[in-house]
Order: sequence, then structure tokens, then C-alpha cells
Amino acid sequence: MAKIQVTINGVSGEVEEGTSVLDAAKQMGARMAHYCFGNSLCTTCRFECISGAESLSEKSAKETVSLNYHMSFDEGTRLGCQAKIKGPGPVDISVPKFFKFIAPPACKASKQT
Repeated sequence: MAKIQVTINGVSGEVEEGTSVLDAAKQMGARMAHYCFGNSLCTTCRFECISGAESLSEKSAKETVSLNYHMSFDEGTRLGCQAKIKGPGPVDISVPKFFKFIAPPACKASKQT
């Protein structure tokens, strides 16, 4: 599979095509909360794509319903557990500060401060 260049909150790395943004964040050591463990229930893994949105999968109905339920109506907001990196990249992603600091304990040992 092709490797795609991804930057999440300033942490850069390459991930395989088809990797979710949440899994990419975990692999690279970038902070991204995920209290429902990637089941599209809590929306704590929400992010905004600064550039390269065309390199992400289309927003699914499940993702849209979850975001709307949690009062997030901005079209540019995505869920890390649902958005897949499909290439060609590069992709630059920003996690809102609040959601960066409520990362579950397993994420607190990340490289990012």
C-alpha cells in the first residue's frame, strides 16, 4: 500500500493508505482523544482538515449523524475514527485544543506536549 504524508497538530509522519486519522494519530504519537475507542459515539476525536481534505474519505452518514447529535454542524469538522486517509496527500490536520487535552490515559505518553 502507498504511504501518505500526514501532519496532525504539528506531528508529521507517513501512514498507509486506508488508515483512519485516529489510528494515524496513535501511530505518530499525536494527541487525539477517543473515549468511545473509535466507535463514532462520543465525537472526542473530531478534527479540522487544514489542507488535503481531498485526500480523505467522504463523510459517511454515520459520521454526520454523530457530529450533528453532538451539536457540531460545521461541514469541515470530521471524526478521526471515521475519516480514512486515501491519498495522495499530504494531509494537515488540526485537533481543537480542548479535545487535544482530554486524551485518554493511553494517549498521554504521546510525543506532543
